[in-house]
Amino acid sequence: MQPTTNLTFTLTSTSNSSVTTNLTSIFNSSFTTNLTSTFYSSFTTIFTFTFTTNFNSTFTTNLTSTFNSSFTRNFTSSLSQY
Repeated sequence: MQPTTNLTFTLTSTSNSSVTTNLTSIFNSSFTTNLTSTFYSSFTTIFTFTFTTNFNSTFTTNLTSTFNSSFTRNFTSSLSQY
């Protein structure tokens, strides 16, 4: 069975703020995550997402959502073994 990686991100953003998070972790593999989120709303937004992936896999997810505000999240992750 291949090892898996479980990560959970929780981001809290207030109105008219931009948040950028870059995470790089190495543990017998090469793992890079870039998360960019921009919020333009009149309220505080909290979201959490979790992903699980096997080594030697690559995936890309793009999510755009509008709910009386402008919310765009682009998430790209690649995971490969040494």
